[in-house]
Amino acid sequence: MSAPCDTNRVALPLAPLRRALQLLTTVAPRRATLPILSHVYLHVAGNLAAVTAYDFDQHLRITVPSDGPCANTAWGTCLPAAPLAALLARMDGATVLISTDEAGKATVQGAGIAATLPTMAEADFPVCYAVQAETPFVWPSAALADALALVAPAISKEKTRYYLNGISFAGGQHGEQAGPPQMVATDGHRAHLVDWPAGTPWPTGWPILPRAAVATLRKLLAAAGDQQWITADFVGARARFTIGAFELTSKLIDGTFPDYRRILPKPDAATLRLAAPGKAVIRALRQATSLCTKRTRAVRMIDGGNVWQAQCVSPENGVITVDVAGGTASASPDWADSLAFNAAYMAQAVAALGGSDIVVEAIGSGSSPALITNPARPTHRAVLMPMRF
Repeated sequence: MSAPCDTNRVALPLAPLRRALQLLTTVAPRRATLPILSHVYLHVAGNLAAVTAYDFDQHLRITVPSDGPCANTAWGTCLPAAPLAALLARMDGATVLISTDEAGKATVQGAGIAATLPTMAEADFPVCYAVQAETPFVWPSAALADALALVAPAISKEKTRYYLNGISFAGGQHGEQAGPPQMVATDGHRAHLVDWPAGTPWPTGWPILPRAAVATLRKLLAAAGDQQWITADFVGARARFTIGAFELTSKLIDGTFPDYRRILPKPDAATLRLAAPGKAVIRALRQATSLCTKRTRAVRMIDGGNVWQAQCVSPENGVITVDVAGGTASASPDWADSLAFNAAYMAQAVAALGGSDIVVEAIGSGSSPALITNPARPTHRAVLMPMRF
């Protein structure tokens, strides 16, 4: 066993530490009401180091293997997040050496570089309460990443309806009703949802994960590489997600998510059906909106004699009608209404569903919600509310 160290020093692999700081700086604000929140907490214990950022809503902890001088001791310090991230981004070599002195300074050394940074006491760093359920949920990380990619665009940014500012882990048992596990987001104009297989372990009560935590979780899933499973704990007003070296704890939104199931159209009752390759739909929407103004964001979907057409009418700029390449349209004999959508919302839904064939189905009339699906991904759906045309 090596002798006790007189100075707190640790050697860390540069690449994992650099990646950790890139993620942590998305949580640690550059300018905070409390200076400690713009810092990351470095804690070294044995051959493992943990770097943590906290903004009172999210707590992100990333572990990095440690080695070198004094790796057998336990100590901690708080380092300014943004300067440290900028320094590591410009360093070369394989290892970075971090040490602190009694004057409250930290020295960061790499290949041909030595920098001194101010620190704050580890006792000043706020404590995040532990979140650990008796029976955590274990989900395939790829499936969660795929679901978040579809659902996230529909998260509302409206502050008055704060309970829509996140993704709800809905379905399952909710009051007296039970349904398949679903992830859903809605801003009142659209809803994106993903069905999970029946029997998937699922939280109850429709907890709502805030938009900021959703963004962080997506970055962690992308950075986790070949990690196949993610563990989720939902306890009270908090949730924790653990995947590989990453651990994210977030507050949940304290609100009631609306029962979106009441507005879901039934595909088998469709009276207007439009189908086309996804890329062709996005291109047609982009072309149709070339004459649109802020007052005319609606794009009309037309059955142009078995051809799907997109049309925009602008009192100022005129009328444009675009054939959707490879598109088909079919309507029941009694269908006589126009069907118009917010072009940006529709393009986002089509892009999230994938570039293969896209199907739009509407029931009853043009004032009813429409269902957008990709037959190759039947568990992924988007619902758009129509606009006046």
